Amino acid sequence: MKLSSTEISPWHKTIVYGPAKTGKTRLVGRLAEHYKLDYFDGEKSTLTLMSDANLKPEYRDNVNLISLPDDGDNGIMFTTLYKALCTPRVSICDEHGRIDCPECKKNPSATYNEFSIADKDPNRIIVTDSITQLTTSCIAYITRGKPDDYKLEYSDWGKLKNYMERMFSIIQSCPAHVVCITHEEVAEFEDGKKRIVPVAGSSKFAITTAKYFDTVVYTEQRGANFICSSGPGKVPNVLTGSRLNVKVEEINNLYTPLQQLYTKGIK
Repeated sequence: MKLSSTEISPWHKTIVYGPAKTGKTRLVGRLAEHYKLDYFDGEKSTLTLMSDANLKPEYRDNVNLISLPDDGDNGIMFTTLYKALCTPRVSICDEHGRIDCPECKKNPSATYNEFSIADKDPNRIIVTDSITQLTTSCIAYITRGKPDDYKLEYSDWGKLKNYMERMFSIIQSCPAHVVCITHEEVAEFEDGKKRIVPVAGSSKFAITTAKYFDTVVYTEQRGANFICSSGPGKVPNVLTGSRLNVKVEEINNLYTPLQQLYTKGIK
């Protein structure tokens, strides 16, 4: 098949990362002004999203909040997100964030959140907040049943790599727009240079995370201003870039660059 006749995937995958308290949730949440959001929340982002300064009240009903109360021991966020992205339709209980929850099946008053990856809705975006917590949840799943002072062994790190590779491959190929939020860490590359990369799995795996996404956005605070960028090399030693060549830092309104990306960049 010739390149000119190849169909481009309509689904765009973005990762937004940076230090804590640099506007990541607000940046992503304001996509609700133009899109429906299925918001997988492992970070208790409700307070941020419910603030009028972050998201106007008239847009709150555009957010389908799927709370994943992962306590670090049960691996709920990892197992629920994995099943939700691999199964055409699922029901997630509101109380525990589980699919096919055995406890809620016994409770006639239990409420559920319906989610369908099979809808293929171009006006919907799946949000995962955050990959940092997803990593913690995955480790909890791997070490379930182990004592609290258990230290990860070599085989555990191998499992973490395999699970995260599988999860990101699913995110990369699923028929939906996806935005993932995570934090930053410093990783050493093969050339010996250190760069800031998105947190995902182990430090070694984090170096390769960007390949699963079409656009990589970095957020930071400079003085009283919150800044975001996706242009390669815009911030020294920080991993950013976009296959669409959309540079969010060139957009004037600080908290609408992702709106620009999804409403103009992919069309």
